[in-house]
Amino acid sequence: MNIDTSSLMELNMLQLRKSKEQQLKTEQATLSNRNNGSQNKTDKELKDACTDFQAILIKQMLDSMRNTINKDGLLPTSHAEKIFEDMLYDEYAQKMSKTAGFGLDTMMYEQLKQGMGI
Repeated sequence: MNIDTSSLMELNMLQLRKSKEQQLKTEQATLSNRNNGSQNKTDKELKDACTDFQAILIKQMLDSMRNTINKDGLLPTSHAEKIFEDMLYDEYAQKMSKTAGFGLDTMMYEQLKQGMGI
C-alpha cells in the first residue's frame, strides 16, 4: 500500500487554513460586539447628558418664575426652607425634563449624534 504524502500535506494545509479562517471570524465577531457595546454606552451617555442639560434650562426657567412670586407672608422664610425649596425645584426640573416632552433634549441629541458620528 502506497501513501501519497503530498495529498496528506495538502489536506493538513487545508484544515489548518479553515481553522485559521474560523478563528479570525470569531475574533472579528468578538471585536464587533465590543465596539457595539461601547457605542451603545456612548449613545446612552449622550442622551443622558442632553436630558440633564434640558433640566438645567428648565430649572433656570422655574427659578425666574419663582422670583416673581411675592413672598410677604406672616412668617419669614428660614435659610433651611430656602435650601429645601431650591432642592425641590431641582427635582421638579429633573422630572419635567424626563416626562414633559419639551423636545429640546431630542433635538440636541440628534445634532450632537451627527457631529460625533455615532
